[in-house]
Amino acid sequence: MRQPITPAQFDWIMSIIPVVEVSRDKVDWHGNLEQAKAICKHITGRTPRLGTCITCHLDLYNELRQAVNLPLLGRKASEGMVEQRKEICLSCPIFHPKTMSCGRLGLDALNPIPVDGVEPCGCYLPIKWLFKFATCPADKWPK
Repeated sequence: MRQPITPAQFDWIMSIIPVVEVSRDKVDWHGNLEQAKAICKHITGRTPRLGTCITCHLDLYNELRQAVNLPLLGRKASEGMVEQRKEICLSCPIFHPKTMSCGRLGLDALNPIPVDGVEPCGCYLPIKWLFKFATCPADKWPK
């Protein structure tokens, strides 16, 4: 169950939202990541897990935006982009067809084992293909 934020948390979120920089391959928190995680834990009851995947950072950023009634940052990729990504991944040597993941599902997010010089991300790809800001660790997806 979502918890309401305090007035101080509201003020902090409103001051940090304009400072956070979201690009295609990263979210730059400018030193505010730990506070953002603490507020997210207060709101949702869970501590966000943040690896190097842009999707996790974008989800945290959107939790903050939602807490202060701002619209969520656009996240959905076009159908054409999803199909392109899928085609690329299905032919990639890192792809695991049984788990539909980039490398070892979940495990490579925590402790990646490089394959052909590329560190797999461990993500479940049918979900990752849907996010506009998601990236391929081998930089094979079109920009």
